[in-house]
Amino acid sequence: MRLVTVLILILSFTLAPSTMAAKTMSAKMSYDPDGFRGVRWADKYSKHKSKFTLLENKKNASFYRRINEDMTMGQANLSMIAYRFYKNRFSGVLAFTKKGDANKIALIRALKRKYGPGAKPFKDQDRYLWQGNKTRIYVECKSSRQNCTLLILSMKIARIEKNDR
Repeated sequence: MRLVTVLILILSFTLAPSTMAAKTMSAKMSYDPDGFRGVRWADKYSKHKSKFTLLENKKNASFYRRINEDMTMGQANLSMIAYRFYKNRFSGVLAFTKKGDANKIALIRALKRKYGPGAKPFKDQDRYLWQGNKTRIYVECKSSRQNCTLLILSMKIARIEKNDR
């Protein structure tokens, strides 16, 4: 599945007003980051272009792979990390774990350790959410794919993008 399609599906879930609104209150982050791995939210792509290679470019959104990226988060092994720039401003990260329950467990453990307990809005689904003023983190694990999708999103850029639609 193309990166843009995956991100649009996730953004529609994370930005849409829904019955989850009340549940996100319990998703408050204990640490609200201002970016990811040294790239700050809304940084211009040109500031970091020597660190990245293009994965996909579509209209106002571009995805990049970081050269020599650490493909772990805590003890979880990741198969991909894509940095997203919206209108050339850093807006988010899309990552996938490698297959296996051990990576799912390790990813959730690492996120809880760094950002707090978060919320699991639906008891019967492997979806997790952490909400800060600057950042929203969303994880969805699918048993059919045996991996997890991680989205770390700049709230400021997400609001700009939503207004542009």
